[in-house]
Amino acid sequence: KAKFAQDNPNFTLSFGANDAYLPSADSAGNFTITARALAQNVRLNVKNYDGTTDAQINTATPVTNILPADLDKGVSVQIDAKFDSADVKRNDADAVSAQDGEVIVTLTGARVKNYALPSGYTSGQDKDGVTWTKSGEGDDTTITMKRDNLSANINPLTVSCYVQPLDKVYDGTTTADFESMESFQRAFTGLCKKDQENIKSITAAFSDKNAGEDKTVTLSSEQINL
Repeated sequence: KAKFAQDNPNFTLSFGANDAYLPSADSAGNFTITARALAQNVRLNVKNYDGTTDAQINTATPVTNILPADLDKGVSVQIDAKFDSADVKRNDADAVSAQDGEVIVTLTGARVKNYALPSGYTSGQDKDGVTWTKSGEGDDTTITMKRDNLSANINPLTVSCYVQPLDKVYDGTTTADFESMESFQRAFTGLCKKDQENIKSITAAFSDKNAGEDKTVTLSSEQINL
């Protein structure tokens, strides 16, 4: 029978107590367990605008071909996915288009040493937007996969405002007022939490400075793009 003494050993051939067989001279020697080649299959998921560059990916296992037993114990997987910008991206026709992003997956643990980079890759080489890096030795081996040729849509949020600007007496300006900042924030719905927290000042302006009824009032803020 063949016995493996460790995770990546040579092996020896023995026949136990059975004297009917003897190993031939060419049955002894050193043999190799080849490191298991990794692969990757990852994409960015579409998301609604949330004011951050945080991204989600399509799978819990962006680096594949790791043995399930090693994922349970021996290989730790850290995933960092992000967009290049938090903003909704639009094309020349003002339609929403894919925002660029990247995913970095880092493998650490005592059994990472048993894995190899995919065929055709050398450590640190960028190949079609994918870079694999292997560093360290033995139980301190680390493998990193970076993919920066990814993109996905960040969809805009629908925003509603139910604040009532105040009427005023003609004063030669377009400046408009509303009851208070607190009333504005309570009446403004659809903002993501991050932008809601960032509102520090709001300006309101009539469409023109002349006296008249049913004027349009435009709200704006330096902190967010209303």
